Amino acid sequence: MQRTVKDLVNGISDKFQIDPSRVTQVTHINSRGLQIVVDEDVVRELPEGQDMIVEFASTQTDQPAKNELVNPASTEAMTDNELGIFDAAISDPLEMWLNY
Repeated sequence: MQRTVKDLVNGISDKFQIDPSRVTQVTHINSRGLQIVVDEDVVRELPEGQDMIVEFASTQTDQPAKNELVNPASTEAMTDNELGIFDAAISDPLEMWLNY
């Protein structure tokens, strides 16, 4: 397992049998109650085998998620549609809360 947010979400989602594409944000609640958005640096600093409480909360967002499928060929002077960038609404998006 790599130390990335994506791999963390995939691993936890697999354990709870949830589609990882539904997770739109990962938030850590620290011991003082501060809410921290989990990024690559936070995941990298997690101790191996860290125990945590995981909660999923349904989020309602009016903004569609932006997906990108970029062709590695030359992308100069191409529009968003030609680059494969499209908007897709995520049905029943979830926020993942980590408490450790």
